[in-house]
Amino acid sequence: MALSAGLIILALSLWVFLGLLPLRVLLHWLSIAPPHRALQLSLGFVLGAAVTAAAFMVGSEHPRLIALGVAAASLSAAWYCFYLGSKSKEHFWRDDTGLAAYNTYSALGVIFAGLLCLHLALILAENLTRSVYPWDAWTTWIYRTKLWFFNGEIAPLLPPALWLSEGGPTQGTIAAHEYPAFISLIALYPSSLANEWSDHWVNLPWGLCAVALAAGVFGLCRELKISSTAALFAALALFSAPLLHIHFAMAGYADAWMTATTGLGLACCLGWAHKRQTNVLVCGVIFLLLGAFIKREGVPWLGLALIWLAAWEIIRHYPIRAALCSALIVTGIGGLLLSNGLLPLGPLGQLGISDQQLFLGPLGNFALSNQAVLGAYQASFIAQGNWQLLILLWVFSCCVLAKRNGALVVASLSLVTLFWFSQYAIFRFTQLGDFAVSGTAINRLFLHLLPALAVTIGAGFHQLSAEHDDGLHRYRTWLVGVGFAGVLVVGVVCMMVFVNADSTKTPTQRFDQSNLQAFAGQVSWLERGFQLKPTGEGVAAAGRRGNVLMAADFPYVRIVLNQAPKSLSFFWRRQDTPGDFHTLPVTAKQTLLALHQSSAWRGSVVIEYGLVQGGEPTPLPIVHDVSLLTSASFSDVATLMSRWLAPKPHNYQSINFLSTDAADTWPSSNSAVIAAAVLIMGLLLILRASRSATLNGYGPLAGLSVAALLGLFLLGEAIALNGHTARLPMNTSGVYAPADKPLELAQRLKPHIPAATPLLIFPASPAQSFQALRLAYDLLPLPAYAVLPELDLSTTKFPKDWPGLGLLLDNPANLPNTLNRLQASSLGNAEPLQAGEDWMLFQGPGYPSRNDRLPSQQTKQAGARE
Repeated sequence: MALSAGLIILALSLWVFLGLLPLRVLLHWLSIAPPHRALQLSLGFVLGAAVTAAAFMVGSEHPRLIALGVAAASLSAAWYCFYLGSKSKEHFWRDDTGLAAYNTYSALGVIFAGLLCLHLALILAENLTRSVYPWDAWTTWIYRTKLWFFNGEIAPLLPPALWLSEGGPTQGTIAAHEYPAFISLIALYPSSLANEWSDHWVNLPWGLCAVALAAGVFGLCRELKISSTAALFAALALFSAPLLHIHFAMAGYADAWMTATTGLGLACCLGWAHKRQTNVLVCGVIFLLLGAFIKREGVPWLGLALIWLAAWEIIRHYPIRAALCSALIVTGIGGLLLSNGLLPLGPLGQLGISDQQLFLGPLGNFALSNQAVLGAYQASFIAQGNWQLLILLWVFSCCVLAKRNGALVVASLSLVTLFWFSQYAIFRFTQLGDFAVSGTAINRLFLHLLPALAVTIGAGFHQLSAEHDDGLHRYRTWLVGVGFAGVLVVGVVCMMVFVNADSTKTPTQRFDQSNLQAFAGQVSWLERGFQLKPTGEGVAAAGRRGNVLMAADFPYVRIVLNQAPKSLSFFWRRQDTPGDFHTLPVTAKQTLLALHQSSAWRGSVVIEYGLVQGGEPTPLPIVHDVSLLTSASFSDVATLMSRWLAPKPHNYQSINFLSTDAADTWPSSNSAVIAAAVLIMGLLLILRASRSATLNGYGPLAGLSVAALLGLFLLGEAIALNGHTARLPMNTSGVYAPADKPLELAQRLKPHIPAATPLLIFPASPAQSFQALRLAYDLLPLPAYAVLPELDLSTTKFPKDWPGLGLLLDNPANLPNTLNRLQASSLGNAEPLQAGEDWMLFQGPGYPSRNDRLPSQQTKQAGARE
């Protein structure tokens, strides 16, 4: 296993030379000097991946042979590149690029490099030890990869309706059948090369892509004459964003590759605006073109980048004319949108608004809506732990660079504003805002901008280190140590300010003996509280029911227990209907839940709230105190900080946003860290502005501020890396239990289902949708499709003579009723074949009924005859 994984990593690494060779040919033909070696390697890797994907598309009927051909071509390209390097009079890699002074912090450079390598090592470790895990990976991207591998052919997947009408061919179907194939094709390379399927090997391209991204940011910074220490800090700052790290570690999503292509392309455009280097611009355009083939978002980002480049050039030379033209264009587009008319664009479609639809030419049309998404952005950038200090460091760097590198600041601000505003407008005025409010897409799109932010941060660190070149040498020995202590002190102070400390405030809603009501199970009062005892059904609940309360008045609830809870949750109800029952888990002895972060609590009228306990054979925890709070208090500092110091393990939402635990409140631990950084940065900027030249005269105070800022960043890095290490699969085996059940069921069913038999999977409730979708992936290469419970079985049009099988997932007591519903649908006389504890396998009307029955069914009939 280790040897095979090593050989596959080596084969993937050779993509660098497969793409580097045509890149060098292109630069030579254009008479353009090659950029820094690290940037060349980064672009070469993604170009090599693109060549591999294109080769698979050309030889779609023989993926195994194509993989071997790509490996041979990569080896040949590597040999040729080294041959040219040994024979060339000038060095092949251009050793003299990016030379700069101000490498004062050489020791810090080693620390930054070590932390960056640790990030990359953890990503590769997670790739090798975690099976395909994120949702879209096994429903879309890697699903196609696995299907193509076992079919031995790369063919487009059919739309679900067409697949059903044709009787479930082995070509397969998924809901997102029209997604670009790039990601699925590059994931196919490792298994095709080894001629063996592995859920771990398909993750490895993401680990190598992370290395390429880090090299690209470092190389671009060096090409822009930024010091090596500052360039390393830029790359480390990029990966310090926990959400970016997770996108590479939990492989399978396309956004990581978008960051390494479109993101680096935008960063190169920013670098070109700063230094006017043609080789950087050419690399940026190539990166952007590659991103357009990876995901649909790459096309509008490419268009916006080209518009920004053209506008930047025009404004530089003709500022007044550019302003007038921009005003005319904005007025024309605004008038067109307000007139409810459509502007024909020929083969590109139409532009305008009509019948509550927004038409954007080749980008398609979108249903208009009115979504409030600013709160989602606030949660993403401040309250949640998605980015750590990355965004704040970018703002600080813009302030540092404003005087001496104003062009870079204006370029960075305009580029980020253009792309953020385009995303905000889409989410704000169309139904795509649902993906922002739910957190599904709002953060993943922002990942594409991070390399541009990182380059600005590198330039700011370079400028700051130049100003401190002399002053900090005298204080280096003690400032670093004092800085770490200062970080903790400032953090506690900021936490006290932000949580509105008031330990004497008495909450207006509290559980006590007089108003507690047991409505399921029994409540026993003990010396320091009460104990919930389950009923025969195994559920106990206790709550307060009296006068209704406005949920908006009580954004928090504090729960204090005498021992660790097991299956305990805080619940509330808004009306007396069976389905209106909402819960938040209680996972610690002392918990502060941010109720206001739940849409079911926010803005509602609550008639009942309390605690609910699932039945357990072990003793139930004793509740000491439950209080609804109008604000968090100083006594909750420990709870808030513990959420930052001890992150929760990954779950299926971690790929979209972090810190989903309600204990990460506003003001949250992440907010307090940001507040501490703001105070330190503000002090440093004030010192800097009060002296026109340098900070050298301020010695200890300025040095302490810099050390505290770096200390805060390194403290966050240590906590983030500790969290990533704790989240590795071998340390959290119990966390991934939901994925085990579908795999176990698939292993039991596969031997009893004939090859190429189409299978429909019917989850009886939305809670089983995950199991049904994951089961479709685990059953591959059987062509399976999960019919989600949103579809009404009585109205869904299935083939009258469905030639395959069906699988019901339901509670054992409900299986007969669900089967009756199926028989009443267009599936007709569905006949049960096998049943388990919570599943039933049945045959469709057109399934062969004599010679081709399931082996277990034939055995059962033979035993009956005997």
